[in-house]
Amino acid sequence: EQDLDQKQKKIVELLKEKNKIATLKQKLREWELEQKYFKDYQNDFSLVDNSKVKIKKMSSIDFNLVKKQKFIIDLMTYNPGIPHLFYRFKYFFKYGIYHMNGIKSELGRMEAINKNRKEYYSDKIEAIKNEIIRSESFLAKNQYESTIKDIELCSKQIFKHNLCIRYQAKNEREFSTDSHKNEFEKFSASFPVILSTCDSIMECISNEQIFDYVVVDESSMASLVPGIFSLAKAKNIIIVGDDKQLPSIQIDKKKINELSTIPSEYDYFENNLLTSLIGVYGEKLPSTMLKEHYRCHPMIINFCNKQYYNDELVIMTENKGIKNPLVRIKTSEGNHMKFDQDAKIFNQREIDTFLSTEFTEKVPEIKGIESLGFVSPYRRQVDIAEEQVQAKYEQAIVDTVHKFQGRECDAIIFSTVLDQKGVNRLGFVDSSCLLNVAVSRAKKILVLNTSEEVFMNNDKDIAALIRYIKYYGEHSIVYQSKVHSIFDLLQQEFSAELEKKLSKIKKKHSKYNSENLTRLLIDEILKEPEFKHLSYQPEYEIRLLAKDLSILSDEQIKYVTNGASLDFIFFNKMDKEPIAAIEVDGHKFHKYDRQKLKDSCKKDIINTLGIKFETLSTNGSGEEDKIRAFLKSTLIQNAEGEK
Repeated sequence: EQDLDQKQKKIVELLKEKNKIATLKQKLREWELEQKYFKDYQNDFSLVDNSKVKIKKMSSIDFNLVKKQKFIIDLMTYNPGIPHLFYRFKYFFKYGIYHMNGIKSELGRMEAINKNRKEYYSDKIEAIKNEIIRSESFLAKNQYESTIKDIELCSKQIFKHNLCIRYQAKNEREFSTDSHKNEFEKFSASFPVILSTCDSIMECISNEQIFDYVVVDESSMASLVPGIFSLAKAKNIIIVGDDKQLPSIQIDKKKINELSTIPSEYDYFENNLLTSLIGVYGEKLPSTMLKEHYRCHPMIINFCNKQYYNDELVIMTENKGIKNPLVRIKTSEGNHMKFDQDAKIFNQREIDTFLSTEFTEKVPEIKGIESLGFVSPYRRQVDIAEEQVQAKYEQAIVDTVHKFQGRECDAIIFSTVLDQKGVNRLGFVDSSCLLNVAVSRAKKILVLNTSEEVFMNNDKDIAALIRYIKYYGEHSIVYQSKVHSIFDLLQQEFSAELEKKLSKIKKKHSKYNSENLTRLLIDEILKEPEFKHLSYQPEYEIRLLAKDLSILSDEQIKYVTNGASLDFIFFNKMDKEPIAAIEVDGHKFHKYDRQKLKDSCKKDIINTLGIKFETLSTNGSGEEDKIRAFLKSTLIQNAEGEK
């Protein structure tokens, strides 16, 4: 046991390193994907002949990521009014750059910035890979795998030894059907662990006895009354569950509400055992989040991680050789949702599309899947699909999402059933808990089988999944927008350093103090549930948004290529598609006609790109309400645009 204690202390540190590797691998996937999009952008849009922009550095100077970041920011904040000789000296002593050609012009500087951004992506990815190698070497050096096996073996030996001591001297055990109640101490000495449902726990023990520990698993599915039975029979209770997964199905509560009013945390219809205890005890309740995830393909669970868990999960799974773990079946246009004679809904077209030969040709990996689940929110869809699906896939399990909680399959096909006729049913289907459960049942392949229009108009969880598959998956119909996705990771890396630089330049101007205040307001607004799928970037170059300059006038092209930027650009988290922009206008600045012309040009450009634009005045009032109303109207307009 002493040897086991030592190894357990050692493994704690090694597991931290193992988790670090998993986090780094997820970060690597994100950076590599964004690098791909950036390369596509560069191929589409080059300002000047690359050969005219040349920068030579001293080989003895380490031009690392930090220096590269600072150099790019220096180029972004270049002031043509300062003699170029000053910059030659500055760049030489700061970065070891002894030759610069082509950066005096705005176009040349922009090309130099993009060249260095391209190198930054490569260097960042290489740095992450090297960090992974170092961590893996550390685990190998400290014998991680053998330590895990030793702990497992030693634990089994200790466990078996204690079982032997406990039971070897005992004669044959004789118990009747009531012994667990009438002779509980004798019974529990032989059977110290008892399995029960919450509903039946009162029948597992006499009225006078209680358990030392009760563990309630899947507690989000435990309604309050059976949950109270568990509490009544426990000296100590451990509640295991996820408040972001499905609760139990409740009956209509309207009549009950008419009779009485009770505190929200005790409301039977609004709470399960888990949420009620959190509501009653709050921060006083000791809690541990089980962050390590071992079930789903990284690209599948990454959606849940981003959408529901604030990127807190540590994804321990590897790419299991599945080329396309994310699949979206977009059913053909038409009203395919039908009502049967009992007014229950189903969608035969979604079943037919999944079972088609074309689908199996598109996703050949589905043929070799050992376990397959066809899930739907609606029982009628399940009943109709069961025989058809199992005729083609003998290994298939067909059931509702609610019944699938706690289960898993190699492939999950999620049939949403609804089309435009089902708008009034969206609250049930397009829910966070239901989608979280449906997605996280899939180990290797997730297939979203849906009519896109109704959910994109609703612009909630399933719309977020559609965008996610579009951004990360290959089996999706991609609409070629006029604007580029936001290069979010690169902007995050640079934003803090850029703000430091800009603050020195801008500190004299009231406009920029207002930008900071506006940013604080935006941070708070985006925490609200209806905006949780949005994010933003400050000081974003318009040039990075424009994919096709031919749609702009000559004057607009000149303005864009001269480094014009937006104070705030808003985008969907899942596909990073820009949807809205906000400019903060300092009242001092707008005394000048020239500034007004620039702002008018900027607004016209953004509108041409199909991005909604709003201006906030620093001498106005009610900014928080204006921002909130602007974002709401943008989401409504986008939803209508999908129709």
